[in-house]
Amino acid sequence: MSAHDDQHPGPDGGWHQPLRHVRAADLSADTGQTPGMNRTEAVSSRTVGSERVWMGQTAVGPRTASGNHHHGDSETAIYVVSGHPVFVFAEDDREVRLTPEPGDYLFVRRSCRTARRTRPTRRPWWSSRAAARRRSSSTCPAH
Repeated sequence: MSAHDDQHPGPDGGWHQPLRHVRAADLSADTGQTPGMNRTEAVSSRTVGSERVWMGQTAVGPRTASGNHHHGDSETAIYVVSGHPVFVFAEDDREVRLTPEPGDYLFVRRSCRTARRTRPTRRPWWSSRAAARRRSSSTCPAH
């Protein structure tokens, strides 16, 4: 028993829980897709056995609009890697547009319906997403 074992939960101090490494080259497009977007997943129940977290990347081409979609029973964090996306959603019967820049983050509440657009530019945009699911029997996709 080491001096650090008492700082970690579980009978073995948590040291025997394997980490999972997903290489960038191993991202999978075998995940839920929305027209106008290209999603690749890194961390999911299918790729690493995660129970409540999905993480991956989304790409939208220049001058493109994604289909409307919802985030199911997940809270989603989005980091804008590059490009100039426009996030569209409804709030109090009005359309709201958010225009984050590379390096910005967005938080999407669960069950929120959104669409993504690109500003009139020739550059596509990329984002990295993480979604945390609540424990439930919902069949809504996390993305």
